Amino acid sequence: MADIPSQRQLRILVVEDHADTLKALSRYLRLHGHFVTEASDMGSARKQLQESEHDLLLCDKHLPDGDGWTLLKETDLRQGSIYAVAMSAGATKQDVTMAAAAGYIEYMAKPFAIGQLDKVVRNALAHGTIFRN
Repeated sequence: MADIPSQRQLRILVVEDHADTLKALSRYLRLHGHFVTEASDMGSARKQLQESEHDLLLCDKHLPDGDGWTLLKETDLRQGSIYAVAMSAGATKQDVTMAAAAGYIEYMAKPFAIGQLDKVVRNALAHGTIFRN
């Protein structure tokens, strides 16, 4: 992400039940100047989405208390206000289709390259600029 001069700080919610993955994603994003909130289950994610605004949501599909794809449907979010990205190791065509139908804008199959994460951040920054104008 070093190629993005003077980028603004994103408010990012990472929803991931695998502790090491959650820690690695959060640390990387914080090192690049973003404010990161973490959730390891649907209940925590719902609470975070209701209590504070986020620019970017990175959400895993398989969570201990539910399906991450339903998170956007269950949470009262202003349409287009959050750049939602689905993450899953099971990147079947059906998973990608279901994530898109649920409102996720992008899909990252795990494991993903750090370049994919950087691209998602750039896309979220561009989305935020468009949404605010």
